[in-house]
Amino acid sequence: MQKFNLYFHLPAIKTNLKTINRGAVDCLNYADNQQWQRVLESSNILSLNLNSGELQASQDISLYKIYSLLGLQDKQYIFEEYKSHFSDNQYQALRKFQHMSVPQYDTPFEGLTQIIFGQQVAVAVANKQRMSFVQAMGIKYNDNLYQYPQLQNIQEEQVNAMAISGNKKKSLLAITEYFLNNKTESLDIKQLQEQLIALFGIGQWSVDWFLLRCASQIHIIPSGDLQIRKVFAKFFNNPDFMDSKKLKELEKTFYPIGGLLAHCLLLNNNC
Repeated sequence: MQKFNLYFHLPAIKTNLKTINRGAVDCLNYADNQQWQRVLESSNILSLNLNSGELQASQDISLYKIYSLLGLQDKQYIFEEYKSHFSDNQYQALRKFQHMSVPQYDTPFEGLTQIIFGQQVAVAVANKQRMSFVQAMGIKYNDNLYQYPQLQNIQEEQVNAMAISGNKKKSLLAITEYFLNNKTESLDIKQLQEQLIALFGIGQWSVDWFLLRCASQIHIIPSGDLQIRKVFAKFFNNPDFMDSKKLKELEKTFYPIGGLLAHCLLLNNNC
């Protein structure tokens, strides 16, 4: 067993759990007022005390991986150097997102399949579909917690039996086949984008979210996402940002943290 003390990062962790946890009932991430638990692909069980900040891992794990999963960073306030782009009120609103980054999915397969479930449906519907997938093909750890389905355990018959659209079923099977036959770690970002967008049902919206949440490309603003456009337009009081092309231009202004800003604005809108 391995232990880490994350007490210093508890405010950032508790804020990011609003993104990491999928609704009130999430069988991948068990959380209450006392603890957060997660079973990783490697069968490593993480348990974080939300009062003391002590994180226990049942197997060896790097601090980098923990920071990646929970969306943490050592730099205290990353928006400091961009202060001239914010009003005083905007700048102060962002100050609560100290020591934060964008939480990353455990594996590329988990990330892209989770993103697929979020395509063109309400959040509640997407979360229900995600949990059905996990419970049908994942490994049950206890009454509250499942391990995400493993690539080798995905069965076409079970996917086709799911209460989702035919296109999403086809996408899930295409994604499974892709990751069974390809190692994305060896690809550069351009190659990765080209290969992903060639998969059935994967468009720029999905690729942007994948790069932001699975490849640590925190400069990317998923400007094709309506909710992202809404929070930028509201925060900056600029309706021009409802235009995806104009919003995409902000990646240059806020490089290399545009995607982190998008993440924080979503959280700010829900606080």
